[in-house]
Amino acid sequence: MALLKMKTLSLVGPLEEVEWAARHLLLRGTFQPLPLGMCVEDASLRAGLSTVRENPYEEPLEKLEGVWHLAGRDVPEARPLAVDAKLTSQRARTLVDQVVKKITLWHRRSKELADSMDQLEAGCIFLEALARLRRNPSELVRARHLVAIFGRLDNENWSRLLESSRDAPLLVIELAVRGTQRWLLAVTIPAYLEGTRRLLDSLLFRAYPLDDLPQGTATEALSHLQRQLVHRKRAVEGLKRAVQNYLDSHAEELASLHSQLHSGQRIWEICREGGQMGRLHLVSGWIPADEVAQLKEMTAEGAPRTVLVVDDPDPAQIKSGLVPSMLKNFPLVRAFQDIVGLYSLPSYGERDPSFIVAVTFCLFFGFMFGDVGHGALLVLAAWWLTKKGTLPRGLGAVVQLAGVVSILFGFLYGSVMGREDLIEPLWLSPMQDTASLIAASLVTGVCCLSIAMILGLQESFRKRDWKEFLFGEKGLVGLILYWSAVMIGVFALTGWGGERAFGAAMTVTVVLAIVFLLAAVAPPLRHSDSEGKKKGSAAVEGFSRFHHLFSFLSNTASFVRLAAFALNHAGLSMAVFLLADQAASVPGGMILRWLLLVFGHALIVLLEGLIVFIQTLRLEYYELFGKFFRGGGRPFRPVPWGRTTAGLYRYEKLRKGVSS
Repeated sequence: MALLKMKTLSLVGPLEEVEWAARHLLLRGTFQPLPLGMCVEDASLRAGLSTVRENPYEEPLEKLEGVWHLAGRDVPEARPLAVDAKLTSQRARTLVDQVVKKITLWHRRSKELADSMDQLEAGCIFLEALARLRRNPSELVRARHLVAIFGRLDNENWSRLLESSRDAPLLVIELAVRGTQRWLLAVTIPAYLEGTRRLLDSLLFRAYPLDDLPQGTATEALSHLQRQLVHRKRAVEGLKRAVQNYLDSHAEELASLHSQLHSGQRIWEICREGGQMGRLHLVSGWIPADEVAQLKEMTAEGAPRTVLVVDDPDPAQIKSGLVPSMLKNFPLVRAFQDIVGLYSLPSYGERDPSFIVAVTFCLFFGFMFGDVGHGALLVLAAWWLTKKGTLPRGLGAVVQLAGVVSILFGFLYGSVMGREDLIEPLWLSPMQDTASLIAASLVTGVCCLSIAMILGLQESFRKRDWKEFLFGEKGLVGLILYWSAVMIGVFALTGWGGERAFGAAMTVTVVLAIVFLLAAVAPPLRHSDSEGKKKGSAAVEGFSRFHHLFSFLSNTASFVRLAAFALNHAGLSMAVFLLADQAASVPGGMILRWLLLVFGHALIVLLEGLIVFIQTLRLEYYELFGKFFRGGGRPFRPVPWGRTTAGLYRYEKLRKGVSS
């Protein structure tokens, strides 16, 4: 349950063997390449290495995938095939261009036919309207004092057109409605023709020409266009079948080519950051330490001439934050890595707080939202939303675990759907034992803050930073000062130990507070902090320590929210039941009562559950993380087998009939 140990890995060998090893790393998904400048510091050596930034497989792969898109089919899943040595980037382009050229010609012809069908369908709509009016198309064409414009626009712009045409010499006639489109005939005078066109263009009007309509009556012309439309549809179906038949007859060949191109494209993503000198190729990057043994075994078998150089990260790289962080936790703890990631990823070598977050997050959430019924509803809702894909799997697991702990706290509180009279509490009742609930929240806060400060001390001890360990804001003096201040509060509220114990605790607290404040202004202790950065003036440091001194009190008081939201939950549930009981006295009250109960409890689960979730995050981030967690880590980003882009650019080019 920690950050995985990382190693720097360099592969030096013939290009074909380095690509073979890169394929193994690709399938394992555990290698993050490093730029050449970071793995070869010698400038003269780096000058002798050539680099190729552009991936030669990218363009042919995207063009090939566009073939399936144009055919309306899903791209076949790529298989991890070895790249054929004869399949050079130039040959790959040639093979793909042969396929794309044929498909593009078919697609271009299909698009031309589709445009022609659109014109024919528009003409049919126009002629159907004229046939109903018993008018012929030639009457509009030969009109000398009127100009007719035929076309369509959407429903939203239709109302705008009617409004704009009221005070203009423009007659708008609606001919047909097809879904969200309205087909219309606009009739105007020649003098206002230019203004009419500008108005229609502003409303995204699609005009269709009337000059090329067939001669004769509207009925005869309509029959002629309908026959042409049938022929066009048959031609489109024939082209579509031709594309489908081509893909079916060459399915295995195209799938194999696609897999090889995909493999080559992903392997090159690993090799592109490296350098090449003749037939030798250099690739360097980060790899988890537990992957090295298997890689050495595989390389010895499949790439015997390739040299592997494995080393620990340089201390300067660790200090500058260049080493990536990769978390590995138990399944239940793994879900809380996202909660940590929302704040910051742990830097390399730092403690992974995921387990601590998993325990404290569920504890805080259950404390504030303890209810058997509501917790069960929360678990079911999170499970259902996760199954539907609405809720991310990691977040869904967090909510479900928090809901389970809410159920446990519900038994401790004796609370079922907000009612505390159905079962006996195993611990206390929030509404009847408010003082004990507040005391428990403060004790929880003191324990959690103490653990967080001890973890911070361990971090300083591990770094051998003795000044920070003893006198830092998170140091040993501060921890003992916090405990002594807590004892003052305990003695004052309970009277334990009498005045002597109270006086002794007060004396220790004052002495430690003075030492804590003086440590900020003492020259031997303030010249630099644990990160080697210069500190500010003595006044600034003293004020910072004074502020930190009072933060002990505010951090502890912040945990009172645990009790406050537990009481809030009980109060809201009580209000829902009271409102439902009052509604039962009106006509039809029983139905209204059950509606109010269902709606009220659903609102409690959704709204209050969200608020409690946010408050839990606040306690984690602001009260605990600041005591021991630095963050700022870089995520480990290995080259994956899948690609993040889908070649949409090439697909769009193919749709336009561009084959290069």
